[in-house]
Amino acid sequence: MPKLLTKLIFISPVLLTIVAVNYFLYPSHLFDDDAYANEIAGYMLDNYNIANYKNMDDRLLLKHYFAGTNQLFDNIILGSSRSMTIGEEYFKGKTFLNCSVTGCGLGDLLAIYRFMQSNNKIPRYLLISVDPWFFNKNNQYVVKESAYYDYFKILDDIGLSKPFASAKIRIIKFKLLVYGLLDLDYFNTSLKKLYLHGVSRDYFIPLKGIVSATSIRMHDGSRREPIKQYIPINVRSIALEEAHAPYGFWN
Repeated sequence: MPKLLTKLIFISPVLLTIVAVNYFLYPSHLFDDDAYANEIAGYMLDNYNIANYKNMDDRLLLKHYFAGTNQLFDNIILGSSRSMTIGEEYFKGKTFLNCSVTGCGLGDLLAIYRFMQSNNKIPRYLLISVDPWFFNKNNQYVVKESAYYDYFKILDDIGLSKPFASAKIRIIKFKLLVYGLLDLDYFNTSLKKLYLHGVSRDYFIPLKGIVSATSIRMHDGSRREPIKQYIPINVRSIALEEAHAPYGFWN
């Protein structure tokens, strides 16, 4: 017993250091993601584009966006990052919002639909970008923590609720917190962040334009890549012409 106590006393400062650094500098915003996403949503609602955002929770962003907007959209698209580049320029004369999220699965589609439903923001047209893994029974997709409540709520609404869902959510949240506080990879990343940027938070940059060295989340929810990676203008022009041609999607 004394030996165990001695070991615990010896390693406790190390553990406390890891926990403290990960908590205050956690690069994935596990402990402040709601405030971070809410602030970005506020700027997007004021028609700002967002540059330099890092590790943002797409699902929380949409949840705050729908809670804050008075706009009823003609067209909303759901999907993964594959459909994030679709912007309002493809929907001339129509209101549009891109609600695609990274790593999207069927559970996210249900949760995001409930974001709309609970705020009376069901669009006239709901477009869904279907990825190959959506209906693969071997897919290891897990609903993201920030979408748990709405996902299980809509399952309950349609009579497909799972027993003990709330208890499972609490257990998973606890595991995520413990893992996040003690994770050595994140500790390493947090130390690098501390060295490069000090204790400052990850500041995003609100823009009215689209020129940036980083990816931009547009005010319509779509994403534009940095200038050096941007889709050649002639390719984008052809896509726009096809979308609005007499035989195109909207005609």
